[in-house]
Amino acid sequence: MLALRHVLQEPLPQPGLAVASVAPTPMPTRLPELRPHAPATSPRRLPLDLTEEQRRAGYNECMVPDPGPGYFAAPRYLWKGMLYPPAQGGMREDGGYDVIVHFHGGPSARKALVGYARGVVLAGFDLGNGSASYAQPFASSMLFDELRHGIEKHLRAHSNRSDAYIRHLALSAWSAGYGAVNSILRHAGPAVADAVILLDGFHAGYLEGQGGHRIDEQNVAPLLEFARLAVEGQRFFYLTHSQVGTDDYASTTEMSEWLLRKLGIRRVAGGLSEDPLGLLTYADRGGFRLRGFGGNDRLAHCDHLRHLSEAVVLLEARWGTPPAQGLRCRFTQGRDFLRQFRGN
Repeated sequence: MLALRHVLQEPLPQPGLAVASVAPTPMPTRLPELRPHAPATSPRRLPLDLTEEQRRAGYNECMVPDPGPGYFAAPRYLWKGMLYPPAQGGMREDGGYDVIVHFHGGPSARKALVGYARGVVLAGFDLGNGSASYAQPFASSMLFDELRHGIEKHLRAHSNRSDAYIRHLALSAWSAGYGAVNSILRHAGPAVADAVILLDGFHAGYLEGQGGHRIDEQNVAPLLEFARLAVEGQRFFYLTHSQVGTDDYASTTEMSEWLLRKLGIRRVAGGLSEDPLGLLTYADRGGFRLRGFGGNDRLAHCDHLRHLSEAVVLLEARWGTPPAQGLRCRFTQGRDFLRQFRGN
């Protein structure tokens, strides 16, 4: 098993990690609610569509071609990050925008949404490597308040409307970025966000002197509280994990098992698949979604940023996000990925 410590400390590859591979297709305004243990159509992984020539050229799950700008306008600079607003549309009549605040791999998160998302705004922040680089700056709610104000300021300038504001907000993270999400929830409370998205990035340390590997539950109590609200339907929580192992702290697989026990939810088998990174298990309850995928190496870990597309498809339907205009995407495959959410 690959020690995740080494993966998290490696520099983030450029230009990014994610892939988007569908043609611009109108998104539904509402998706059918998945039943907890017997959904009509089980979730699955959209395979990474790379030719042998592209792989020989160096493209893989951690470095994929850029699918183009999609509906996003030119990015605006933020502190330690970039804001990607819709070039046109994506705003309600009252000036409200739906915003995804993503930590770790912002440019890759943008790629993951091209061709899939309906009209959300993306704010991506990269603060370094290791969860402490993300947790420590948010040791109080002050910095996140400033980030929110900065996002709204740019949205007002972009839309030329003084009343533009954040209508819905999701906290999203890949890998070490979970440290920011956990810290923000600890100091600002669950009311600060409508949704949480963790992509192969949910960890906790072990308690010292307790014998064996006992998870430091107090450290991740904010995420557990948010997950419980999601199960009740009050929030949305989307969580993925790989099979990457860790040495002296809890892996994403171990943390997912812990979370399901706390929530009283059982997994469902994902079905047979020859895909080594395919869906192994999942769990759906209320606004809670868990996806367990295969793979125990660096490429498997990188691949999870692409699951942001499914999370946002579900989330935009929940929010009723207004569509953007001017969709542009060079890739035309992958339409079946969207059809499963329409029930076709």
